[in-house]
Parts: sequence; C-alpha cells; structure tokens
Amino acid sequence: MTPNRASFLAQGNQAFRDGDYKLATRRYLAGAQSLNGQSELFPLLEANLTLARRHYLRQRMAARRGGAPARVAVCGWDLAHNPAGRVLTLADAYRRVTPRVEIIGAIFPRWGRDLWPPMQGSKTPCHSIFVEDEADFVSQALQLVAEHPYDLVHLSKPRFPNLVFGLLYSLVWGAQVVWDIDDEELGFVAASEPLPLKQALGELGRLPPFNKLHASYWTRLTVGQVSRFGVATVSNPALQQRYGGKLVPHVRDETRFVPSQNRRARARRRWGIPEHIKVVLFFGTPRRHKGLLETAQAIAALGRDDVWFVIVGEFPDASLKNELQQVEVVNCRFIPDQPYGDIPDIVAIGDYTVLLQEGSSLVAQFQLPAKLVDALAMGLVVFAHVTPATQWLADEGAIIPVKPETLGLALRRQLGEEEHYEKRGSDRKIFLEKLSLSSCEDTLRDIVSLPVVNSQSWQENLLPLISGRIEGLLVSN
Repeated sequence: MTPNRASFLAQGNQAFRDGDYKLATRRYLAGAQSLNGQSELFPLLEANLTLARRHYLRQRMAARRGGAPARVAVCGWDLAHNPAGRVLTLADAYRRVTPRVEIIGAIFPRWGRDLWPPMQGSKTPCHSIFVEDEADFVSQALQLVAEHPYDLVHLSKPRFPNLVFGLLYSLVWGAQVVWDIDDEELGFVAASEPLPLKQALGELGRLPPFNKLHASYWTRLTVGQVSRFGVATVSNPALQQRYGGKLVPHVRDETRFVPSQNRRARARRRWGIPEHIKVVLFFGTPRRHKGLLETAQAIAALGRDDVWFVIVGEFPDASLKNELQQVEVVNCRFIPDQPYGDIPDIVAIGDYTVLLQEGSSLVAQFQLPAKLVDALAMGLVVFAHVTPATQWLADEGAIIPVKPETLGLALRRQLGEEEHYEKRGSDRKIFLEKLSLSSCEDTLRDIVSLPVVNSQSWQENLLPLISGRIEGLLVSN
C-alpha cells in the first residue's frame, strides 16, 4: 500500500467526517482508480464510496427542497464544431429555469483543438477534455465527471461520448440524465438502423477498442440506447414520432431576437450592404447538399442587380465557394463565422432566407434547421423545401414551400409584392408562440423537477467503471 493510496483513503475519511460528501466521493474514487481493484484496500474504498455517494445525494435533495437551484449541465459530444450549436441553445433555455447552468463535453482533434468559434464568445461556464488518444477517453471523462457534479445532465445528441458521460454522471453523482435528439444521427454515418447492444458486444461480450468514436458502429450503438435514461427531448414533431420525448425546438431568446429598422441599418453598414439591396441570406455551415448553388442560380435568373446572396459561415469545401463565385450575374458576399451572441445582428441583414436541403436524405427529413428559427425570429421571409421536420411550420404558414425548380418563380413573385411586410409580423407571432425561450420554459421546468431514476449500484459497477469497461455499465442496467 503506497502512501499516496493511503492518503486517498485518509483524505476521504476526513472529508466524510467534515460532512463534505462531494470531496469524500472524489477522494475515494481517486483511490479506487489508483488501485484498479488490485489491493486489499479496494473493498474498503468501495464501501466508503457507497456511503459518501448516498450521503451526497441526501444532502443535495435536502438543499433542493430548501430552495437551492438545480445545477444543470448541457453536454456536447464534441465542442469543436457545429454540433455545439444545439448545446448553446439548450444552455440558453435552461437559464430561464435555473441560474446554475454550465456546459461540459469533449474536444476531438479531428474537428479542431479549440471550442467551436461561435461558442468562444459564450458567457456560460464550459468544462471540457481534449482527447488526443481515444483509448484514454473514458479515464479522461471520469476525471471531468468527478470534478464537476450536477443534479441534471442533458446530453445533446445520441453519440457515444455522450453515452459515456451519461453513464458516469448517473453512477458517480446520481444525476438525472436526459437525452436530446435534434437530428437523425444515423443519417450522418450512412446507417438506417441502430445496433442492438447484444449484437454490438458479440460473442466475447465486449466492446472493441475505443477508436473513431464518431463512426457508424459507435453511433448506431448509442442511438439504440436513447431509452436508457428514461427521459428525452426532441427538436421537432418528426423526431418525436420516431423517438418519443418532449418537444424542445431550436428556441431563441425573444428579448434579443427583436427586428428593427435601426438594427438592420446598423448591421448593413457594418458589412457594406446598401439599404436598397434585397438580401437572400444563408447563415450556417455552407455545404453542397443545402442547395446554395441552386439558390444562386435562381437569383441569377431574376436578372436583377439589387438582389444579393449573402452567405455567413466557413466553407468546409472550398470548391463550393469557388463554384458560387463563378455563377454569373449574382453578387455573392461572404462573411466568416460569427460569435453566437451576434446572430440577431447578422440575421438582421437579410430580407429572405432559402433552405433547399435535399429532402430525400435521412438527415434533412428529420432536421429543423436552427437558421430557419433565426430567420423567423428576425422577421425574414423563409422559402424552404418542406420536409417531415418542417411540415408543421408549413401548415402554420410560416414558410413558403419551394423546390429548386420553383424557387426562382417564388422569389420573383415575392419581390413584386409589398404585402410580405405584413407576413413578417405573422411569422414573428409563430416564433413567439412556438420557438422562443418562453415557449419551452414549462417543459424544462418539468424536467428539472423530475425525481432521479438511478438504479445502478456501486458494488456492481465500480470495477468496470475504473477499468474503462463501459460494457459493464451498459449490461448491468
């Protein structure tokens, strides 16, 4: 027994005597990790850990009954690229319910070494791990979880890193864990069905080594686990029909997303856009399947030099930008990624938004684009290829249904009408009622008040936990 290992036990015991059960849990857990089940001291640490965790949960429940605000974390499976947008949305929404909201998650170098640029301007506290070697992910995740306890953890997107975070938070801190599904993740990995756990474990009853955790195997396995924690939220009715859950769209802050002529004029001056110009705005990640070329060609067919195509966002594919620049008779303006907090001012530039995502893809069928909500919030006229995810907005009259072959005619008709200003007012009413932060406040308040459902026990799960055997956690519950 090394002095360091003995000190973990001594420190944990002292924290327990002091009534600091959070610190005691951390110390006992650190000691158990260092032993990895290979010492006679391990059963003692395990027993003490069970007691510390039980006392911690009682302490937190008493504090909540006494009026202490819930401590909530929104977890992103990768915080270096655009999936982090939904994380920010959920964090904004939870601040209407509790002041104790933070962001946690992982950063994988495949997508960058820093937080997603729009997230870097966020005032929400953020705690993350940088995963250089995916074989170390579980141990790194456990360290993050041990350092940052929460009452509720909302997992943004069913991806394997989030499944691990959810299992650990449920086990270590007894947290209420909630899945959020805002896309059909199977579509991003060219799959159509989830992977059952028994099939994933195979004859050996084990998961393969951790590698390419974004890939199809891990994503299919995780999508098959969306019912594990008992509560889920979804971003649109199409996903709700597929997965169940409570509806939380891509909501926006109605106190910040307020259209005005002054805001429009100020934003246009900043980016050198004359007041008389009609702007077709694309704000998001410019990808080929989102119909940017078709939109540019429809604008070109108008034959008008007072209609500009303004694209805000970094191009993952530089060749697409080159092709857009080569479309004749179209004035394309490009603006780089902007901070999350500047979204209202950027959208204020526009008059119209066109969303021509290919409706046949699994991703497009179940995706409610956040930029559609931004546009409605700021009073833009929205032309969109209607999908199952956006059908409800078409039924409300909030979007003008188009296809690539009909977009040019629809744009020409709209440009010739003055009544579209009246339509903007009705669209904002739909935003306020269905897509604002206030519209989902009751839903999130109900989630925060749910009792914790946590049947996992330390005795069954501690050794798999500290040894990185995540399948031990999956199978035991």
